Amino acid sequence: MAEPELQQEAPREAPRPRIFQIGFNKCGTRSLYAFLKGSGIESAHFNRGRLAQTIHDNIEAGRKPLWGVERYTAYTDMQVVARDGVIEAFKYFREFHRYYPGSRFILNTRGKEGWIKSRVNHGAGFFVQRYQRALGLADEDAVLAHWSQDWDRHHADVASFFADKPGQLLVFDIEQHGPERLVDFLAPEFETDARLYGHAGDTAKVDPEQYRRNRGRKAGG
Repeated sequence: MAEPELQQEAPREAPRPRIFQIGFNKCGTRSLYAFLKGSGIESAHFNRGRLAQTIHDNIEAGRKPLWGVERYTAYTDMQVVARDGVIEAFKYFREFHRYYPGSRFILNTRGKEGWIKSRVNHGAGFFVQRYQRALGLADEDAVLAHWSQDWDRHHADVASFFADKPGQLLVFDIEQHGPERLVDFLAPEFETDARLYGHAGDTAKVDPEQYRRNRGRKAGG
């Protein structure tokens, strides 16, 4: 499902609670977005990295994290890998909790080794190269080591922060859990349908040569 362009506007409050996906990409973020949007929940997703950039810029400027994109209720895939750095705005879960009390947080996860493999394959291998360049890492092995450590650290940080906040965090393992877990977590504030949850964004189905040709056409205008 292609996400629409973000609609930025003057701040105005959306109905509470918000829903924040706070796991890494390649852990079913597109499937979660499609499920939420299909359930009639106004959702913002990735948008070529603009969502993550907007949230990051707001926090750096001392504004509320969602300033300008407050019309949405759910926020997914808040990350971008640019030439000069990486922004993973889902790691701002502490700020989201502070500014938007009562929100729901979904830590989408999977087996770490499978996640790393999926990231390596993402974008026909270009994702690793972009990440290496953005962080100034020596080689692919350094990228994989960074990812592994970052995964462990983020999961531990989330578990620690929400340990005394029952009912606000759902750990959703895309390899182990069914969508009924999402339905139960979001009820009664949100009425969702487990049948709307499906698999989207399969990296293994990407043709590397076609991906490279598409990138070349985009670069050439």
